[in-house]
Amino acid sequence: MNRPLILTLLISIVFLTSCASSLKHQETIHHVSPPSLQTVEVIPLHRQVLKTSVYLPGQMNAYESVDIYPKVTGFITSMSVDRGSIVRKGEVLVTLTAPELQSQVQEAQSKVGTSKAQISEARAKYEALENTYQRLNEASQTPDAVAPNELQIAQKNAEAAFRNVQALESNRHAAQAGARSQKHIRDYLSIKAPFDGIVTERNLHPGA
Repeated sequence: MNRPLILTLLISIVFLTSCASSLKHQETIHHVSPPSLQTVEVIPLHRQVLKTSVYLPGQMNAYESVDIYPKVTGFITSMSVDRGSIVRKGEVLVTLTAPELQSQVQEAQSKVGTSKAQISEARAKYEALENTYQRLNEASQTPDAVAPNELQIAQKNAEAAFRNVQALESNRHAAQAGARSQKHIRDYLSIKAPFDGIVTERNLHPGA
């Protein structure tokens, strides 16, 4: 009877040892630290138009730039603009004066008036000579009423008077063209802006 008891005790000891070993293994598993967790930052998403600003150095140049000079010689009487003035095309910038140019304009206009008077006188003379020739020509229809030489002289005189009128007409056109040219030159005494813009430099003053 002692042998079965001893065998029973051995089986119990083995079982208890196995249980203790299993419990120790489970405790070892429970004591193992879990893997480290990584923190991830999250943000809410919104749909919107992307706006960015970029600052770059630059230089502004004028699209149109011109240096203005007078075409005729004269004295500055007034300047209506200064540096920074905003001007429009055709606006008067500087006004000049030139007494000798004004005298030339008056002289040209006087020539036009003189040529008109000469034309009026020459036309009146031509009309008188033409009427004389026409009367003589009508009278010459009657035999021996007018000498042929006298009729020929009247005709030549009328033709010469007509050519004189034409020459004076040409002189008048030339005088008128000269007067217009002088007026155009006089217009250059008013310097105007060639286009819309801003005055960036002024190096002259009245009296220059």
